[in-house]
Amino acid sequence: MKHRLILPILLVIFLMSCNDQSSSPSKDSISQLNLKRGQIISCGNQDHKFGIAHFDITGDTSVQNDFDLAVELLHSFEYEESEKAFAKIIDEQPKCAMAYWGVAYAFGPHVNKPMDSNDVAGAWAALQQAVAAKDKVSPIEQAYITALEKRYQPNYQENRLELDKAFANAMRELAKQYPDDLVRAALDTALLRRKAAGKFSRADQM
Repeated sequence: MKHRLILPILLVIFLMSCNDQSSSPSKDSISQLNLKRGQIISCGNQDHKFGIAHFDITGDTSVQNDFDLAVELLHSFEYEESEKAFAKIIDEQPKCAMAYWGVAYAFGPHVNKPMDSNDVAGAWAALQQAVAAKDKVSPIEQAYITALEKRYQPNYQENRLELDKAFANAMRELAKQYPDDLVRAALDTALLRRKAAGKFSRADQM
């Protein structure tokens, strides 16, 4: 009788394990992102004088400080260095949806660098990993990922008018949902700097 009970229990455990593995990105899919890795070299001061950010993420809290650092670098326009920080999180916690969100965002476009075809491919690939894990994170994380879905498409096109306009509108909606979110406010500042530099089209400024 005991053996009859043990076998179904083992089967359930096995199936749960398989499902858990399937929800994690494969090593090949992560490798294809060609993430920048290595020591972070910042123009700012490493004791957080370049800004402080905090955003609670779903998952293992051991990478929370790394995520906050990555966002701080993102806000400080240290995009390549922020990618390294996000990559470190992905290496340690490959299911972290917001780490992929951060990688995608770091690809641009930025006030001093428009996107090329390689940037578009990288941002789209990272975004797909974030989207795949979207149903496993908090509502505010889902909102960030959903907004970023408006920013990218799989194929490069020089005219980003519709994409930038859609992303700006999505960020406005996110601001209505989470008016006290300082991370979103900082990202809005970056968007305003692009606008001031003439990187937005007239339609994007509506």
